[in-house]
Amino acid sequence: MQRIRTLSLFLIVALLLQAIAIQPAEAAPSGPVVVAMTPSHNAQAAVTTTVLKLTFDEAIVRGTGMIQLYNAADGTLVEQYDVSSTASPAVQLDDSNTSIVITPTGGLTSGASYYVVVPPDAVRNYANNSPFAGIPAGSWSFRAEQLVPVALNFVPANQYSTLDPVAPGNLSFEFVRKVVKGSGYIQIKRATDHVTVSSTDILATDVTVAQAGTNWRVSFPLKGLDYNTSYYVLIDPGAIVDPLNGAYSGIQTPSGAGSWTFQTKPALDTIKPKITTFSPANGGTLTDLNATQLSMVFDKTVFANQNKSLVIRNSAGGALFCTVAAPTTVGSSGSTQVTINLSGASCPKFVNNTEYTVTIGPDVYRDASGNYLDSVTWKFRALTDTTPPAVSSYFPTVSSTSISTSLTDLSLTFNEPLGTLASSATAQIFPQNAPSSKRDLTMSIDPTNNQRVLLKLVGTTKLNNSTLYSITVPANVIRDTSGNLFAGITNPYQWTFQTGTNSVPTLNNATINGTSIVLTYSENLDTTKVPYTSNFYASVNDVSRALSGITVSGNEVRLTLQGTVLVGQTVKLSYFPDSSTARRLQNASGIEAAQFSSRVLTNSTDSTLPKPENGYFYGSSLTLTFNRALAEVAPGFQSQIQNQFTVKQNGSIIGINSALLNGNVLNLTLNTTSTSQLPVSISYAPGSYPLRDPSGSMVPAFTDYYVRNNYDNQPPQLNSAALNGSKIVMTYNEGLNATNVPPVSSFSIVTTGVTPPTITKVAVINNTIELTLSQSIAANVPVLLYYYPASPAIMDLSGNLAPTIVGYNFTSGSSDVAQLASSSIANNQLTLVYSSPLNANTAPYASQYTVKYDGATIPVTGVSVAGTQVVINLSTSVNAGQTVTLSYTTSGNPLRDTLDRLVAALNNITVGAQTGPVITNLPDYLESDGAGAVRLIVGKAVSTVNAVTPSGKAAKRYIVDANKLAAAYSLIKSNSSIRVPRISVRVPSSEAGALVSLPIQTLVSSSANVSNAEFMLDFGDTQFTLPLKAINYAKEMQKAGGNASSDASLLLGIEKVTNTSFITSLASQGAQRIVAPADFTASILYGGKEYPIDGYELYVKRTFVVPASSGSMNNVSVVHLDPATGKISYVPTTVTNSGTSMYVNFMRKSNSLYAVVRKTMQFSDMRGHWANDDVSLLASKFILEGATTVNFAPKTNITRADFAQYIVRGLGLNGDKAAAARFSDVSSTSASSAYIGAASAAGIVQGGSDGKFRPNAPITREEMATMMVRAMNVAGVQKSADSSSLNTFSDRGKVSSWARDGVSISVQSGVISGVTNTLLKPQANASRAEAAVMIKRLLDYVEFLDP
Repeated sequence: MQRIRTLSLFLIVALLLQAIAIQPAEAAPSGPVVVAMTPSHNAQAAVTTTVLKLTFDEAIVRGTGMIQLYNAADGTLVEQYDVSSTASPAVQLDDSNTSIVITPTGGLTSGASYYVVVPPDAVRNYANNSPFAGIPAGSWSFRAEQLVPVALNFVPANQYSTLDPVAPGNLSFEFVRKVVKGSGYIQIKRATDHVTVSSTDILATDVTVAQAGTNWRVSFPLKGLDYNTSYYVLIDPGAIVDPLNGAYSGIQTPSGAGSWTFQTKPALDTIKPKITTFSPANGGTLTDLNATQLSMVFDKTVFANQNKSLVIRNSAGGALFCTVAAPTTVGSSGSTQVTINLSGASCPKFVNNTEYTVTIGPDVYRDASGNYLDSVTWKFRALTDTTPPAVSSYFPTVSSTSISTSLTDLSLTFNEPLGTLASSATAQIFPQNAPSSKRDLTMSIDPTNNQRVLLKLVGTTKLNNSTLYSITVPANVIRDTSGNLFAGITNPYQWTFQTGTNSVPTLNNATINGTSIVLTYSENLDTTKVPYTSNFYASVNDVSRALSGITVSGNEVRLTLQGTVLVGQTVKLSYFPDSSTARRLQNASGIEAAQFSSRVLTNSTDSTLPKPENGYFYGSSLTLTFNRALAEVAPGFQSQIQNQFTVKQNGSIIGINSALLNGNVLNLTLNTTSTSQLPVSISYAPGSYPLRDPSGSMVPAFTDYYVRNNYDNQPPQLNSAALNGSKIVMTYNEGLNATNVPPVSSFSIVTTGVTPPTITKVAVINNTIELTLSQSIAANVPVLLYYYPASPAIMDLSGNLAPTIVGYNFTSGSSDVAQLASSSIANNQLTLVYSSPLNANTAPYASQYTVKYDGATIPVTGVSVAGTQVVINLSTSVNAGQTVTLSYTTSGNPLRDTLDRLVAALNNITVGAQTGPVITNLPDYLESDGAGAVRLIVGKAVSTVNAVTPSGKAAKRYIVDANKLAAAYSLIKSNSSIRVPRISVRVPSSEAGALVSLPIQTLVSSSANVSNAEFMLDFGDTQFTLPLKAINYAKEMQKAGGNASSDASLLLGIEKVTNTSFITSLASQGAQRIVAPADFTASILYGGKEYPIDGYELYVKRTFVVPASSGSMNNVSVVHLDPATGKISYVPTTVTNSGTSMYVNFMRKSNSLYAVVRKTMQFSDMRGHWANDDVSLLASKFILEGATTVNFAPKTNITRADFAQYIVRGLGLNGDKAAAARFSDVSSTSASSAYIGAASAAGIVQGGSDGKFRPNAPITREEMATMMVRAMNVAGVQKSADSSSLNTFSDRGKVSSWARDGVSISVQSGVISGVTNTLLKPQANASRAEAAVMIKRLLDYVEFLDP
């Protein structure tokens, strides 16, 4: 027990000693310590609005002294802050009493450096009042910098190329500091054509600005994107703002540095591969019977399936020819080229004139996405040339008569090029009644024409007169280039001719041709027997006229007069045979022509005026020879000649560098050199220095006179055929040889339902063949034309023979002679437009026209004829307000139509005024449309194929040539006389419907080349005017499975149709139809299928042309049946007056069936109301409806649904119930859902942030103003806001910030006005009457309405 007490004592003592040992000595109190500085020491980019902040390690209280801010550059004191004072600028303590905060007055200067001095004892700690040690100079320094916000972390990333347009997500970008919404828009634009895909107000509810980690992110949903399309983003400056550092500068560039671009991924490839090329062609010919391979080209890379084969059979009996393993036709890596190796498959040789079928199954070839080629049947015929050459013409012609006994040169022309002749080639000629009297004919290939064999009589002895001769050609001495031998002419009755007989040559006619007298006899004359000029006596108006020369050629005798004969002068000629037989006119048999006395010669403008006789084109020069010498032109005026001529090759103009006239020869040096074989023509329009002959007779104007092209080796091609009355005109693509007139037996026609007439006469004129029929044919009769070459045959100027024509199909036209349709004058050019084409070779003489200004005669300096137009050049320009009259007489060189019929004279008609210049220098496939634009000519730039209209009626499809369409649009930029950038095609109104095909690649390139270019389809009393940029070709082609570079066409159509439901709806609404409804359609033709175009990017104009006699145009409008609502709806309509016609133009972004109607609507409760006129007008045009069928309820507040309906109907938009589904309070079954949806889809209405539209709620005036400005944008009208327009209204401050621009623009545009002169009442509800008036003003402003 004692032991325990002792231990306890020891323990107590030890504990006391330990307690005494660990008690420390008391330290001196210490002050607060800085743990953070703002800005931090040595900071280089402190914001200019920064506060000065020190944060301590413990709670503090104010001390004493001055905290000082210095400019580091010069040490000057900027500002100081009394720690003990709370007066501004004050030193503040934060809520936790651990920091002091100072706000410099006015902020800091950007770019300046500072330091802060904090004295000791400025603050003390709260615990024991110990002072802070202070901050000396240099220990707290920084530099101020105002930093504008910089965007980063763009989504999608710049140049991102595989964005999914179906689920694109959000577009976003970030900032490192806090940002807020400013004002402006973020736009997404398509890179190819800069069309705005979306324009989002930064204040929109779906644009969010929120913190994302340490950054601040701006984000909103992407929508409306297409596959495989490039886009760029534009952001308005000031759309995003850093509250401390100012506005974000935005993005203003579409490409390059500083831009934001991205691309959507291509659509999933679901398109099957297609074969684009077969070799030999499908349905074509294989000319090499020993061919070792066939080939195909695909539109994409394909692969062959293993264990699959291609089967080749004889088409006739189906016998197997060969089987080729598919994997051997294309490598394992795939290719677009597939080669069928016949030799590798041990295929036999092809049999001549046998058709083969290659069968490719549906599982043989596939693309990389696994899409298989559809089954293909490929047929071709193995056929090599085994046909011997055949004779196409003989000289002399078979069975010809009156052949000269001096004949030594004969020829045979074949249907194809010939090879070399056999060395033994010699033909023979002999009298048919004395076959043993044979004479040799040498044979050679014509060096200028390898289809012709020349035969030359050996020896000098002439042929016998009045003798029937036969020519024989041995077999197997003439061969074609394939080695096929000509069977020869061995039958003595095959090629015969008769030499001159004992008949007397008879004078058939005698005419004046300038300075020449031309005598034409009934048969050929002996060219070696030429009389003296003294054997003839000539008189002009009974005054003797000397003769200076005489020639005999063929059946013609030409006498040259000393001096020119004028039109209308009486010329007489007498012939007295010479005493010497050698100087008497006689035929090849020596039978003399009879004498004659005082024979009156034919003297007309056609024979008397100087005119071109022939021409020749060679590289860079053109030589034109006239029928007589022209008056000399002084050297100083030679340069004026070229301005009166136009040279074209295949319709394209070639510039003229210089001209030189020498006698009857005009030499033109051209600006460029061409070795093309395409046809060349020259036109002449007399100008200030017209060409004349020495007697003063002017060369009349001529258009497209064809000349020989030295490089032409192509046969002439038939462009068109027309039948009017009893004459057929065949128009070729080049000039024809007028001396080669085919016999009537070479032609025949077949007419449907009419007994075909016979052909009685053939004439060759320039580039046309005129056939005269034995009787007239009525209009609209189907005709088949046939031509089989005989001798002579149709031949171009270079000797190329025209091909056979088998069943050329066309329809007879009106038999009416061309009538004057319109007349106009601009400057010094008067233009006459006729109802049908004119003969360009019959330009009247200038003296046949009399033009007067206000009764004073104005000299006519030149006349030209082209197409349907006559252009008359005058010496003086017309002045504004002058009355112009015109007379025309047929006496002289009368104007004729293309059927050579006289066009009627004109007697003192008044010429209508024309604004703007006349269109000049057009290629031959273009003509003026009379409205400042140009039209493609059918037959020259437009071809036709048989087709059917959308309703199934038979009609022709008019196919526009791609190259000529592109050249026409290019001409718009280079030809300043084309005032309207529009190309048109006129389809005859006789067609069941208008169908026109346009190459899409050309439209895409032309729209880029001419930004405002249009195309117009003109059909009877309807027109379809399409801005080329109105179609998103890439999007439409993507729908069709192709792209804009694919070989596809745009099909435009117009068809008058009878739609019972449409007509019934019109009648039930009290609408009076003015013209028959017409269906306007557009589609993409690709891969043999049509893909309708549902809508356009822009408003597209279409037109009905109605007679002015149709009555008043008041309350006239175009309407359609809206499929979404089942109601008749308005289409934006304007009417213009043009003399006897009214043009009802309507604009819409969709296709439909349209009708022109008239309706008058009057509500009972609107009589005498201030808004009655506007309400009645809009109701008559199916834009608005009454509260009931008889009352409008003008004072009732307009609801949001009704106002959306008025705007949608006024803009002609289609209803869209699907788009209304975004609003939770709009039922798809409600009457207004289609209109609300359409307004939403167009961006006119947005609804609330809660997803509701509130259709039955009233609408305020500022809400209406905002919606109407958006409607302007939909209509393509953009206007900038000017807030000063609101200055006259004392309550302008009540306009909500989001509505300020809309209200301002509406006031500027006159769409909305104040309730009084000084009150706007922006937040007041609008009445139905007010809404109607504003809608009417809106439609007036965007020109969507006629009053």
